[in-house]
Amino acid sequence: MTLPSPEPSPDLSPDLSPEPSVELSPEPSPPAAEPAGGGGLRPAVVVALAVAVGVGLLGFPLGALWNLLAPHIPAVMTDEGPVYADPNGEQPIGVEGTYVFITLGTGIVLAILAWALLRRYRGVAVLLGLAVGGVGGGWLTWWYGHSLGRTSAPVGTRFPAPVNLRVKEIGLWHHWLPYVRGDLLFLAFAAILTYVLLAGFSPYPSLRKPGPGSVGAAGDGQFGQWHGYRPDPAEESDLPTEQGALGP
Repeated sequence: MTLPSPEPSPDLSPDLSPEPSVELSPEPSPPAAEPAGGGGLRPAVVVALAVAVGVGLLGFPLGALWNLLAPHIPAVMTDEGPVYADPNGEQPIGVEGTYVFITLGTGIVLAILAWALLRRYRGVAVLLGLAVGGVGGGWLTWWYGHSLGRTSAPVGTRFPAPVNLRVKEIGLWHHWLPYVRGDLLFLAFAAILTYVLLAGFSPYPSLRKPGPGSVGAAGDGQFGQWHGYRPDPAEESDLPTEQGALGP
């Protein structure tokens, strides 16, 4: 008679085998940021000088335009020099207003062009170039426009007086540093204010559109993590979290 063999008892000892390790890939490093000014200090300085010189040289065509559009006041040559034939006339206001409108419009257009065409160098360098060039261009507009109408005539002769500004001041601060005041600053003020407004409404902190490797909103993927944002684990994936899978 054969006895049945006993069934093996289940192994109740705890499983001490090591858990499979999960390798975590290192967090990718953020892309290298583009240097401010598009490559360093030297290109920014070159761009600032180029903008200043280019804006300043516009004073020649602007002066010619002012001389062409502004009304020319009748003057009479006297022994002491030319004087207005009608000292109480309102034409000097028209001459000054024409200069103001020309320089204001030019400053606004130049700031928009600098913002659109020099997007790689947006910032302080271009702003300084517009400021310095605007001051020089405003002075050169007055000087060249006034020089075009200067003439000599015999005493007692009536002639059209050259265009001129009444609200202006040119001098040397402490006898060495040149300065200008009055209407000569309208071109620079218009360019500076327009450029600052465009920078204030820019959606990018660096004033330049990020490259393809860094596009994204703060908190969206790796771009947000590089800026210190850590989303909730439940928002990163549609899979349930570990706590939700195992229960409370």
